[in-house]
Amino acid sequence: MVKWSYDTRADGPAAQFHGGPLIAADLILTGADAEPQASLYAFHRRTGRVVWQTPVPGGVPFDLQERGGRGFALDMRGRVFSFEIATGRRLWTFDGAKEEASRPPGAPTLAGDRLFFASRAGTVYALEADSGRVVWKRSLSEKLNTSVLSVDGHILVGTMGRRLYRLDAATGATVATFETGGMPLGTLVNAGACVVSLWAPDMVACVEPDLGRAKWKQATPKEISSFRPLIAGQSVIVGSDDGTVVAYALRDGSEIWRRHVQGAARGLGVDADVLYVGTLKGTVVALPLPKQANEATR
Repeated sequence: MVKWSYDTRADGPAAQFHGGPLIAADLILTGADAEPQASLYAFHRRTGRVVWQTPVPGGVPFDLQERGGRGFALDMRGRVFSFEIATGRRLWTFDGAKEEASRPPGAPTLAGDRLFFASRAGTVYALEADSGRVVWKRSLSEKLNTSVLSVDGHILVGTMGRRLYRLDAATGATVATFETGGMPLGTLVNAGACVVSLWAPDMVACVEPDLGRAKWKQATPKEISSFRPLIAGQSVIVGSDDGTVVAYALRDGSEIWRRHVQGAARGLGVDADVLYVGTLKGTVVALPLPKQANEATR
């Protein structure tokens, strides 16, 4: 049963939702993206009422970040801005990366009092979260293709040159690099003992946070279609273009189970014993987690 819904066509061209929602008190915040303009929304959790709405050129295609009642967003044009979660009031905007043109490669991340994000052209930025002031920026001389991830005082990011970089979060200096077996893409996920990284066209890997080595890597059934690997207990779940959804054990990469849905599997989520799969056909499928998955998470 649908409790509430909202049609973005009420505000202009039909928009898409690519970033994950941010839940803050009684609000659900999410960014939509479309050309020439979409909106950042705050919906009432229970009723779906629009509490506030902010138009954004190109929209916001990435996850939002939150700290102390403030939200942080990266838009389609490469602008970063901070806003008051309760009202949507803009607090500051940083547009120093907009001249680097194309859509940023992935979501920003917060670590302490700093906000980190990357431009497609190859620059990683560290901003002061309270003011938007640039603390440092680091050019890696190759195009970037993943989100940035904060791990143990360092920033990890993947490039189109088939490398992962580890930067010092305090200075931006390169600490380590790792040559991958494919082009990193999508969202890097911290799984504790390793960082889970997707490599185009058809590889998922578990890499030590210090980039010393890959603990394991596995080929997916077909080309990867989910940009964010899902960590569920002690397993990592990935979707493919042919609709195959596979769970691998975090400890060694062995396959735990696989299921099939109609359409390329894009968005993945889990709640208790249910796996939710959003497809590029526009459908959402709810599947019971296979018994093997429950055993793997114990």
